Amino acid sequence: MRDLFADQLRTDNRLELVKDADLKTLMGELDPLSLPRSEADVSEAVLVTGWGKDGRDEAILFIACAPDNNLKWYGYIKIAGGFSGARLVFQ
Repeated sequence: MRDLFADQLRTDNRLELVKDADLKTLMGELDPLSLPRSEADVSEAVLVTGWGKDGRDEAILFIACAPDNNLKWYGYIKIAGGFSGARLVFQ
């Protein structure tokens, strides 16, 4: 976890949720929810900007439901340089 904060989530980066991002379109029609194992119980995938040492990368965060019904962060996929035009996909 220390490496994640040191390499990806520096204190001077500003993370921002990209609301209404069409991840399936951005991923070439691949449904991001098809990537995690089914037993992971991932229910949502969201796009977040501001990752990386320079804050220009993006990441897809996978959110799962824990046995106690609380949400938990299951994992992420980092997109170096971000998706081209990701912020223009939604209105």
